[in-house]
Amino acid sequence: MKSFGGSLCLIVCLSGLWVRPAIALTVVSDYDDTIKISNTNHTVGSVGRVFSTELFYGAPEFFQMLESEHMQWWILSSAPKIMATAMKATLSKHSMHPSAIVLRKFPGGPEVQEHKTTVLRDFLTRNPGEQIVCFGDDQQKDPEAYLQIAREFPGRVLAIYIHRVQNRPVDARPGDAI
Repeated sequence: MKSFGGSLCLIVCLSGLWVRPAIALTVVSDYDDTIKISNTNHTVGSVGRVFSTELFYGAPEFFQMLESEHMQWWILSSAPKIMATAMKATLSKHSMHPSAIVLRKFPGGPEVQEHKTTVLRDFLTRNPGEQIVCFGDDQQKDPEAYLQIAREFPGRVLAIYIHRVQNRPVDARPGDAI
């Protein structure tokens, strides 16, 4: 199995060191290549993994821990809405129950970065006391979308965790939450 989120998540999930924050906090996570092993940028690997249920090591435990603390977490993915049933089945198989699964209209929907920034902007505007922690990967535009929102809503994005699949450069500046 591959590692989820490096040692931070394993320490948090397995050591019992989690302390529930005294703030309104929501965890927002991408799905493919963040929770589920998908290889989305590799057409051959991606096609074969569309209906795979293999998750990164530690992902189920991490999100189950959030649920046990009654913390809201949801999935924000650029996958087409037609994938919702398969996602729900995979998550349910691993006893993971996000508050919501927000997918992209496809075809004809917004580009990946626009989809994610629009949803996050709307959420933070409608929930002025809420702060978020974002999980994603560098396969598509997660770092750029999350950084854009962090810059638009200073102090509201507490942290951005990126699974470095391609290890591509990210335009992070000193003081960014990444």
